[in-house]
Amino acid sequence: MKKYIYSAITTLTAFALIIVFNFALPRMLTGDPVAMLTGLDEQAMTEEMYQYYYHALGLDLPFHKQFAMYLGSIADGTLGYSYHYNSTVAEIVAGRIGVTIQIALPAVVISSLIALWIGLYAGSRPLRLRDSIVTNSAVAVNALPSFVIAMLLLATLAYKAKLFPLGNLNSVGVGDNIALRIVDRVWHLVLPVATLVLASAPSKILYVRNLAAREAHSKYILFARARGLSEHNVRMSIAANIIRPIVAMTGISFGAILGGSVVVETLFSIPGMGMLVSDAVNNRDYPTLQGCLFVICACVVVFKLVADIFCIATSVKRGSAQ
Repeated sequence: MKKYIYSAITTLTAFALIIVFNFALPRMLTGDPVAMLTGLDEQAMTEEMYQYYYHALGLDLPFHKQFAMYLGSIADGTLGYSYHYNSTVAEIVAGRIGVTIQIALPAVVISSLIALWIGLYAGSRPLRLRDSIVTNSAVAVNALPSFVIAMLLLATLAYKAKLFPLGNLNSVGVGDNIALRIVDRVWHLVLPVATLVLASAPSKILYVRNLAAREAHSKYILFARARGLSEHNVRMSIAANIIRPIVAMTGISFGAILGGSVVVETLFSIPGMGMLVSDAVNNRDYPTLQGCLFVICACVVVFKLVADIFCIATSVKRGSAQ
């Protein structure tokens, strides 16, 4: 029970810090707060427009009342108002987050499965040739930034080989056939997902490899090998004992995948949350940027909480079974 309470407290603390940081972000920047919070050119605004926005944004109110207004926008689900898009931030984000999930979710699942498979393969026999090859390869790939990986894939597989499209979500004139649209969408998402997988999988592989290498020296593994247990069964035994930290790693990695989507969506011209963040920065649309950061951070915290609950629940069940 104490573990559940601790996990809940850390989650609430993280949410509180996210809210405070998002509120303070545009106010910490230099420049006119009206321009920062509307994204409009302050020189192009008349005095009447300036006073209107100054009052509408609550900048004429004390600091604590401004914070109360911001909390109210979170409580009512609007997440603020974007004067650049003339819409609530929640409506803007709702129209984009589905696209990002189509990229991020497959990338998280695929990279985690690859890490589990390769990490177990290398870590179950540490300090062997296969372990050295996997470790060195993972370190080398992990050193490549996501934008370099994306550009290499675009140059080789899209531009030269013409196996995949250069960007966007759908081809022009694909038609209304649902099956064709699904196939076309998957075809367009292969390179973006592959970029995120290649960018996130190496660190996961190294993590799983280290967990597996530590377990490979355990007495139960040495005893299993002495009894002639097959290598496949040995790896399955190791996997069963390291599954909880791997699940926690998967929940945490969702945040890194979402962060990487900013670069990937921009390079592949995909209108998701990542491109929305990039456009908000370029347009100085800080309400939209605040909303995007809040949603992304909230997703990270929620995924981490779910992973923690899973780990705690399985730990309790295992303890009671023993």
